[in-house]
Formats: sequence, C-alpha cells, structure tokens
Amino acid sequence: MAFNVGIVSVNVGAISNFTHLLFPAPSDAEGGGITILGAWVVSGTTTSSVELVKMSSAGTPAVNGTIGAAVGGTADAFTAECPKPMTISSTYQFVDAGEWVAVKEGDVQAMDGSAIVAVQYVMGK
Repeated sequence: MAFNVGIVSVNVGAISNFTHLLFPAPSDAEGGGITILGAWVVSGTTTSSVELVKMSSAGTPAVNGTIGAAVGGTADAFTAECPKPMTISSTYQFVDAGEWVAVKEGDVQAMDGSAIVAVQYVMGK
C-alpha cells in the first residue's frame, strides 16, 4: 500500500517565547485531519528550544498538546544550518480538522531569522 506523504517547510523567522501557527489541518470536506510522521528544525541559533504543538482554532488559539518534543536549548544546541529531528509523540501525532500545527519557542534566545521548520505528514489517521 502506498501513501501520499506531504512535507511543509515554513520559515518561522525570529520568534522569542512565542507560539507561531504554521498551517491548519484540512477540513472534513477536504479529507479530514493529518498524521504527523516527522519534523525537523534548522536554525543558526544555538540556545533556542523549539517544540511542535497542535492548537485549537476556536476563539483564542490554545495549545492542545505536544506533537514533537522540544529540540535545541542549552543542553541540545543547534549546529548552524543542520536539521535537528524532533521525536514525535505517539499520543498527539494526529491533528484533527479545525486544528493547527504550530511551533512553540522557548525563551532562552530568539530563534534565528532564517529558522525553518519542516513537517512530514499523511492525510487521515
């Protein structure tokens, strides 16, 4: 069985202690949610930490769970322009229709202006 795997890459820019929406899961009419298979972060900043989260879109967006465990930070510093893989949570890897995939940056040092997050996914569960 073959799956159509998609990859979205987003330049999140210089964020500091902020959660940045990346993209929404497709609506039910467009096929429903997505399952996150993998995620990577590329940053020139050495001490910033980043995690992949899912967020609701109702009212004020709120974090609904961690998709990918935080990478980076002082104990796990980035190497400039080298992709750092995230460990994907088995509990929160499905992003339902109406939810968003987002990144949350830890407030150690602002992310580099050219920080990129790449997310690999398939449609459905």
